[in-house]
Amino acid sequence: MSTALLIHCITICLPAMNLVRVLNGFMPLDNDRNLPVFSSIALTISDIVMDLAAVLIFHGGTFEMGVATSASYYVALAVLLTHFRKKEAFLRFTFRDLPWKESAEILGKGMPSGVCRLGNTVRCIFMNRMLTLIASSAAIAAYSVHRQADSFFNPVTIGMADTVALLAGILVGEEDRPMMKRLLFTSVQATVIITAGIAALIWILAPQFASLYIKGNPEALRLAVTAVRCYAIGMPINGLNLIYLNYFQGIGKSRLASISGFICESGFLILSAAAMMPTFGANAVWLAYPISQLLVMCYYGIVVAVESRRLKIHREGLWNRVLLLPDTFDVLEQDKLDVTITRMDDVMNLTDTVWQFCDEHGCDTTRRNHLALSVEELAGNMIQHGFTDGKPHCIEVRVLKKGDRYYVRFRNDCLIFDPLKQLRLLSDEDPTYHIGLRMIANLAREIQYTCVLKLNNILVKI
Repeated sequence: MSTALLIHCITICLPAMNLVRVLNGFMPLDNDRNLPVFSSIALTISDIVMDLAAVLIFHGGTFEMGVATSASYYVALAVLLTHFRKKEAFLRFTFRDLPWKESAEILGKGMPSGVCRLGNTVRCIFMNRMLTLIASSAAIAAYSVHRQADSFFNPVTIGMADTVALLAGILVGEEDRPMMKRLLFTSVQATVIITAGIAALIWILAPQFASLYIKGNPEALRLAVTAVRCYAIGMPINGLNLIYLNYFQGIGKSRLASISGFICESGFLILSAAAMMPTFGANAVWLAYPISQLLVMCYYGIVVAVESRRLKIHREGLWNRVLLLPDTFDVLEQDKLDVTITRMDDVMNLTDTVWQFCDEHGCDTTRRNHLALSVEELAGNMIQHGFTDGKPHCIEVRVLKKGDRYYVRFRNDCLIFDPLKQLRLLSDEDPTYHIGLRMIANLAREIQYTCVLKLNNILVKI
């Protein structure tokens, strides 16, 4: 009966758990980077407090702790939902004009997360079944503590990995290879530093952490301490694996991300535990965690070797192969122009530089005029409307020539400025109002605007 109740409790938790995961990915997109952090803190603190209350005050067991975990996810969801009370929030809940035509594409892009969830579930069922058959109740309790450690600390690595997926998706659209390299290198560096520090604390405080859940059973406590320390060893490697897994999703390799996610969450863990069980007994279940993370890293090495050959990547350097981007992605250095401006006086110099770039690449007069006008008008509008808060800002301008097309990308850290919104607000009664923006809208093949991590990104295709 208690098992059935526990299943019902977990079922109740699933809507909040899934919504928290989804909204965590959208918050940075809507310029709310800190709220997922606050939500994770609220989840951790509420889970700890309610677990302690369940054990110390209500003298409960596994079921009561399951109820506490379920409730803590709803606390985290409540924190995230405060975002939609902000006036500047772009995202809104609505049931009107649901994108039924795009539902297949949405499901395809969300498939890797679903497969990861499935792999996690399969792993839990297998491990619990294996412990039930060959181990004691002490080992089962220790594995429960191992899972609790994962629930508490894994959101740190998931948060960093979700950010990589988000930014990789934006940079792919801009075909910005140098920034893709910088994204992966920086995320790897940050993940190693942060997770290594957390892992060291987990190792040191493992007895205290395990004692929060296990009382009066020395054997279970000893096994739980070992289980938590095995989790600490595998945490930094898992962080790196999640970074690369989410990178796959960010660059549009959903099938590869799905396969890799299942292998990371389930495949190698189950195989490692089964192989080590005859030698290490119940300890094989938590020893499998760091071992399997090393196997996943070796698997990624094979993926890089196979995919780079399939894509015919010939660019020199390990990072160019790790990126898994074809040689046609991005353009040669001589076909790109990067300029940074900080004030209105720089706009005319920028226009002259773009004009010269077009001359050097044999651009026809009409398109050269269009490019110069786009750069001058948009850069001037950004400074005029976005630099009004008295803080220092800069605009990074990139011009690319790819084939017979030209692309101009503007990125700045100033106040939110959406030229597409400005165009929609223009008065039809006065055709001279913002005539520069009107001309750009008519001349450009396409204009795209995104605002992520409080950075305005505008891409104009001429």
